[in-house]
Amino acid sequence: MVRRVVTFLLLLISISCSHLPTNQHNINLSAVENLKIDETTMVQTEEIFGKPDISESLENGKVAWLYLEGKIPSTRLSLVFKNQKLLASNWFIDEGEKESDLSKIQDRYPSARFVKSEPEWTNSHAAPNYVIYSDAKLKLEVILQKSSNKVSAIGWGSEDDQESRKPAKVKYEF
Repeated sequence: MVRRVVTFLLLLISISCSHLPTNQHNINLSAVENLKIDETTMVQTEEIFGKPDISESLENGKVAWLYLEGKIPSTRLSLVFKNQKLLASNWFIDEGEKESDLSKIQDRYPSARFVKSEPEWTNSHAAPNYVIYSDAKLKLEVILQKSSNKVSAIGWGSEDDQESRKPAKVKYEF
């Protein structure tokens, strides 16, 4: 677990130290929702969204793809694959989007039965600033930032890999 976090942070630091030109992508939340965990392949995903801006090999044969957007590129969509199939996806919500309101998320997923959970307090100097709302049946997680009371990410993931289901705590910008 710690090694995964360190690997991910090193990837983000290396990215933040360089200028990244972004590809033009036709990415929207509806298209992301149509991806099927454990079914959609890397080839199908590339046909839908184009080549990712960043592709990184992870441990255990996993591959992470990041799609960036904005004048200052920031992560809009992250995908994790294993054996060429989608294992997890995370959609990062921009400030001001209607999905940043938790009630809009509840309207968007009316069949969801969200269970609220607090992340483990692992840093004695800082309390976690987010809450996770999850629905195991839909394989859906929503990250709500406590300080702003705004949703920052929506994620879907395979039950076979719980760690891949956890979206980043914040939307990274560089």
